[in-house]
Amino acid sequence: MREEQLQHAASAWFDKEAALDAATLWGWSHGYEATSVCDLAATMGLTAVSLQRFGDRRAV
Repeated sequence: MREEQLQHAASAWFDKEAALDAATLWGWSHGYEATSVCDLAATMGLTAVSLQRFGDRRAV
């Protein structure tokens, strides 16, 4: 598969808005300082490397 096809296939199952909502709820309930990149990645259903597409922890 070409990279474009892989990106499309991955985006078909990933709901960005739901992932961001989950991260927001986690942050509200645990606090910014207590929320790690690993916490965000797990909450959003991503790997820490994939989370980098959103930018840093503050950007999420």
